[in-house]
Amino acid sequence: MEESGPNPPGGTISGPLARIAKLLEGDPKIAATRARDLLVVPTIGDLNARSVDVGWCDVLGPALYPSDSERREASPAPGCPAFGSDSVLTRSAQTQATPEDAVAPGLHRSQSGSPVVWWDPKTLRLRAPPLGGVRQQKLLAESARSAEGIAQYAQWLERRRATLEVGSRPSVVAHTMTELSKQPFAAPATAVVESTGVSREGRPRGKRFGTLVHAVLAHAPFDADRQALTALSSSLSRLIGALEAETACAVDAAAAALSHPRLRAAALSADARREVVVAERRSDGSIAEGVIDLAYRTESEWVVVDFKTDEVVPTNGVYAEQLRLYVEALQRATGEPARGVLLQV
Repeated sequence: MEESGPNPPGGTISGPLARIAKLLEGDPKIAATRARDLLVVPTIGDLNARSVDVGWCDVLGPALYPSDSERREASPAPGCPAFGSDSVLTRSAQTQATPEDAVAPGLHRSQSGSPVVWWDPKTLRLRAPPLGGVRQQKLLAESARSAEGIAQYAQWLERRRATLEVGSRPSVVAHTMTELSKQPFAAPATAVVESTGVSREGRPRGKRFGTLVHAVLAHAPFDADRQALTALSSSLSRLIGALEAETACAVDAAAAALSHPRLRAAALSADARREVVVAERRSDGSIAEGVIDLAYRTESEWVVVDFKTDEVVPTNGVYAEQLRLYVEALQRATGEPARGVLLQV
């Protein structure tokens, strides 16, 4: 929207418009008071002098808007391009206003009596790329030493590419033993599977329940009673968002596991460790890493116990391969014999 003076605006932003634009980059109130020939004011075509609420130009409402009865009665604006019928470029899907509600683009007489031109925004070149500034390539091309500069730039690009390629190569490749257990092996592993006496009929399943049971068994003392297990399970359940049924069943599973001969033997061992982190370098240079649920030492060997909450735990497959990787890693780390057990809890 523009207020017309002796020199009406043309179809491009230049001359007085450019000077006003520079003023608007500072204080808009100063721009309004200093304007002589032309004042460009942003406002909303669907509003009127009573409802306008766009900040500093609210007080200009009577000088911007025609009366409600004349808002659709516009005359051709001298020196301006041909306008359409809408002074609003776009409307949101939520607005109830239509083009018939807007001030028609063209020359009007404002409520204060001054002439005012409402512009058609569709005639403007909006979002035009800014002028000024050149790209690095253009600077080099137009330089007196362009050939030398471009060659240096090309060499820098190549060094940058080579550096990024080298930096993107991982210096260490790590795999979890769970991932490695899913690879095919020449000689498939077979594991010993033992089970606790807890009832598994109708109890919760899934990763969250298994995580909760493992967490309880990782933190509970070997001689923990049911009251201690209940308190621990409730606390850990809040951390992982477990359900009430999962909390109660985790207590049953942990209590049954602690009374199993394997964990009783671990409690009597001089060296029993839970959540044992193991890592070793493989023949291809990669790192294999994993976490053993429980490892304890007897008089003759290490025993690795891997807890499983599945309803059925097979003696072969991924679980058996994972257990074998744990046992072999522990053997190489300690130089002592080791064997493993899958304990269904």
